[in-house]
Amino acid sequence: QKNYYRDLQYSWERELSRSGIQKQKRQKACRSRPALSKQCWVDSSRVTARPDKSGWCWSTDIDYLLTHLNNAKYLRELDFARADFYQRTRLYQKIRSKGGGLVQGATTIRYRKFIKVFTMFKITSKIVFWDKANIYMEHRFLAPGDNFICAIAICKQRIINVDIEELMRNILMGEKSPAGIEAGYSKPQMQLSLKKWVESNEISSADLRNSC
Repeated sequence: QKNYYRDLQYSWERELSRSGIQKQKRQKACRSRPALSKQCWVDSSRVTARPDKSGWCWSTDIDYLLTHLNNAKYLRELDFARADFYQRTRLYQKIRSKGGGLVQGATTIRYRKFIKVFTMFKITSKIVFWDKANIYMEHRFLAPGDNFICAIAICKQRIINVDIEELMRNILMGEKSPAGIEAGYSKPQMQLSLKKWVESNEISSADLRNSC
């Protein structure tokens, strides 16, 4: 048990150290960032692009077979990836400035290929859709080298006390391209897979309400 808590403390220290290094790199990049393109949304950051977060599969992260990344570790890494995404894009600050907040509403992950111990992986995060009360994000775990998608996750963040539709419209309408031309409002289309996922969650909610 003593070794377990020691490894847990080491894991957190490693995460905090890595977060500090990444923060310094982002601050340096912001100072040297060139003019924005039309794809760069929200306070000089790329909300609809795929900012990435790197990680490693350590000996403290593997499953009981001692070979690859534990399934629960994927979801833990996504918490860090989302925090990094909202901080990097400053979207969280925008929501908070309106008196709002956000909570995780749902997550579904599909595993395609295991990540071996002592190998690096990359997580990309992207907003794929939003409505009046929710933001939908897609996360991908990519293997080094060939960028094979080892796992893909869809999640929903519930936005509290803020009309996210209106907020995103104001953000996007206010953005300028390098030539000074307004970029305009462009909302992503809801993909069929996301539509079915939302329907599945709604059916589940209805079943739970009926069973009470």
